[in-house]
Amino acid sequence: MRIAICDDVLQSRTHLEQAVRSYFVNKHYTLSNLELYSDALQLLAALSQKKYFDIIFLDIEMPGINGLECAEKIREHSLDTMIIFVTNHDQYVRAAFSVEAFDYIDKPVSCDKIVPVLDRCLKKYQALYTRILFTSNKQHITLMPKEIVYVESFRKEVVFHLISGATYKLTYKIGDCEKQLVNYNFSRCHLSYLINLNYINSIQDKLIFLKYSPKPVTIGGRYREKFLDDFMRFQTQKRR
Repeated sequence: MRIAICDDVLQSRTHLEQAVRSYFVNKHYTLSNLELYSDALQLLAALSQKKYFDIIFLDIEMPGINGLECAEKIREHSLDTMIIFVTNHDQYVRAAFSVEAFDYIDKPVSCDKIVPVLDRCLKKYQALYTRILFTSNKQHITLMPKEIVYVESFRKEVVFHLISGATYKLTYKIGDCEKQLVNYNFSRCHLSYLINLNYINSIQDKLIFLKYSPKPVTIGGRYREKFLDDFMRFQTQKRR
């Protein structure tokens, strides 16, 4: 996992670095890269050189480009990076959601505060990069859940619709797909559709409009209540 810490105060950077390293040692996880930045310009320069971070701890109140402005620019490079704001003031919480911040930690950072946040980060990281094998007879497809916009059932086949626009057909049951993807924010909205909740743009009456899909997906009557419950739960978890 690749992590960056951006804070203009040396003591804060060092303290947070120690807390992060301690977490990975105690959990016996591999920390492949941890980089420290003293201002937003340094961090953005690194990102412009194609450097990628899975997690960025970002101070909000910094001279020059502040953390919120920096986060907006980070989102131009990556939608998957988990941004965690670190600050002394809670008046920024609402603004943090506008840049899809993953979480928010009050200073001073302690192990008690950072452990549950990084636990959730690891869970999301695994969900993003885990590869799942779908196999039937002599057919095999391996996909990451985040690649899949929705799964469509047609007769004895399923069709995987991907964010790239590609589609893959497999002789398979959509119910078996549902079991394999249930822990990756997928929900059954129709007898013939299983969708990735991350890619919902809007819901209008019986139609779901998805990112990366030119056509809407229909909500089936007997699936509506559970699907909407799943979506509301997903939205609540995103805001925590």
